[in-house]
Amino acid sequence: MEKKEAKKYIPLGRAITKVLRHTASKMKLEIKSNGYVKIQDLLKVPPIAKFKPTMEDLENVVKYDNKRRLQFSEDKEYIRAVQGHTMPVFDFDEGNAIGRK
Repeated sequence: MEKKEAKKYIPLGRAITKVLRHTASKMKLEIKSNGYVKIQDLLKVPPIAKFKPTMEDLENVVKYDNKRRLQFSEDKEYIRAVQGHTMPVFDFDEGNAIGRK
């Protein structure tokens, strides 16, 4: 994908990152202890739903994010922000706190 084409995913990526880092709990999203949120639930919250994203859109957001802010679970049913949280999140995969306590 060309750089120009990848740019179209920036607004969606920013919206997802904001929700996952800062507002997921306020939006009543269930957040697993390692920071993952079910993709089907994420797609229903207004800041994300307005984009009407497909799974392919989400894959491109993750793939082309130059700062690697987002990560899928192995089964691609969940997604998480990997840094910069303002809410408590612990990454049990790596054994590190990735959010505020």
